[in-house]
Amino acid sequence: MGTRHNRHASQHKTPCGPQSVWATGQHEPATDLIDRGYHIDTAADTDRVPPAVAERAIEAYCPPRGIVLDPDCGAGTVLAEALRDGRSAIGVTEHRRWRTLATANINAVRYAAGVGGMAFVAAAGDHALRASRAAGLTGQIDLALTSVRTHPPDNTLTTAGAKLRALLENTRPLMRPGARIAIVVPAARTDGTPAGLLRLTLDAGASVGLLPTERCVALTGRLDHGEIISHAQAPLATAAIAQRKYHRRPLIWPAHVDIAMFTVPTTAAVANTQRFPMQSTDEPRWAA
Repeated sequence: MGTRHNRHASQHKTPCGPQSVWATGQHEPATDLIDRGYHIDTAADTDRVPPAVAERAIEAYCPPRGIVLDPDCGAGTVLAEALRDGRSAIGVTEHRRWRTLATANINAVRYAAGVGGMAFVAAAGDHALRASRAAGLTGQIDLALTSVRTHPPDNTLTTAGAKLRALLENTRPLMRPGARIAIVVPAARTDGTPAGLLRLTLDAGASVGLLPTERCVALTGRLDHGEIISHAQAPLATAAIAQRKYHRRPLIWPAHVDIAMFTVPTTAAVANTQRFPMQSTDEPRWAA
């Protein structure tokens, strides 16, 4: 994986604080994976957190030498970017294929970049939580960063919502008070990703007592003279064109992902929330 290329570093010459829009899509996804040294099979994880988005979120919301958790880590892009940025990383996944691939990506960044932070990938389930607690990590995680997984069998709002709530319930005990939990939410698109995922994500966070604090937009398309150009892959483009031609459906080529940002409440924050409950809205307010 190696050290950061100049083209990546140049995007972060200014402090990486919370912003409502992140310019994280300047490079085509497959090329970005290659340039960062990921295993070739990483592209098969279509619900992965884009490395540039993971990098930006980690730099903005996790302190130096902090601990990053991805409770549904897939191919391990969040873990690799956390290590590359000098943080420790913990990943959890129920799929053996992703555990193997995430471990390979972790080992690659260790070898190429010479980093030595803690990192491991655990199987999903209660034993993963026990392993984390045994390592003294209860209440120690600084940032949880993951994505809503929408591909089969999780391609309906009902199944995605149930899984997300369970994920957040298992994640919260590991977080320190005041820590952030960031959920990357894909946009509705032509290949069947359902609409309404952002509202579902906000409801899932509220159901486990998390405080919604920001909504950010991370671009997955490149900026070109003031326009956002989607990196639509050939199969997606073909499907979209066919739907427009034969079914008169609109083209939906996503060029961004939403990020729902939550804060793990402190005792004082919980008391204030109970005293002055937030008003329910269809969409969270934009970050200033």
